[in-house]
Amino acid sequence: MNLRLDTIHRALYDVRLSSALPWTYVQSAIGGWRNRESYRDLRTFVLFIGNGRCGTSLLGSLLNAHRHVCIGHELNVLRYVARGYRRDQLLWLLVKQDAVFGQLGRQWTGYDYDVPGQWQGRFEKLLVVGDKKAGSTSSMLGKRPQLLRKLEERIRLPLRIIHLVRHPHNVITTMHSKQGWPLAEAADIFFQRCETNWRLMNERPDVVRTLYLEELIAEPQRHLVELCRFLGVEPLEDFVRDAAGIVFDKPRQSGSAVPWPAEVRRSVERRAAAYPYLAKYVIEAAA
Repeated sequence: MNLRLDTIHRALYDVRLSSALPWTYVQSAIGGWRNRESYRDLRTFVLFIGNGRCGTSLLGSLLNAHRHVCIGHELNVLRYVARGYRRDQLLWLLVKQDAVFGQLGRQWTGYDYDVPGQWQGRFEKLLVVGDKKAGSTSSMLGKRPQLLRKLEERIRLPLRIIHLVRHPHNVITTMHSKQGWPLAEAADIFFQRCETNWRLMNERPDVVRTLYLEELIAEPQRHLVELCRFLGVEPLEDFVRDAAGIVFDKPRQSGSAVPWPAEVRRSVERRAAAYPYLAKYVIEAAA
């Protein structure tokens, strides 16, 4: 997808479902009430944490292809929790958000996330619902950690958190390129989120599952089976096969696309060493 079309898609996406629109609260109240029977079999609520540009759009789309799973793309559900939205409203918004993503062709930041032959945009029986907005979720939980408890109280479902990780240099470079932030500022935002993610990994080890993008791409079928079990749904053979079939061979190596000042590179490597889950990247940099 060219840059202009991708920008148009993002603008349309933001307009179609925005909490800034005055009718969203009423619309979700009506929609949630009308569709409440669709939510009666739910078993699990899933959040994504991490940083943007880590492959969460890919993984959210893969899981969304399961006949019992619906992952809202880029809703930022905690924003609605903070504004007092009730359970059925939140659930309706997430399902609606997936429908909007489907209307836009499931294309995002230059990638096509359609899984042919599977259940994106519909479900046989809804057992798992969730929100794919990793970077903003981590940022909000860093500032307002009480929102996680409020979400659990509001949604009344067992919580699962997926933490997808990618090489810091690639993430920070992409943040710099896409958002226009200086590298040092992008690094600060990255590590602020890392601090929140590390806290959650330690406070809620029972509900946080950390996965590396490089490993997901190398063995998508194995990781999809494990994630299905983590979320409490059956890893159906056709789903695993078809979802794994759209995974690209390797992630883009954004870290080499922009020259890094030596002091910024050293700072990132030093700060990354403070987080054990980033240790593999620190070792690679030193090798």
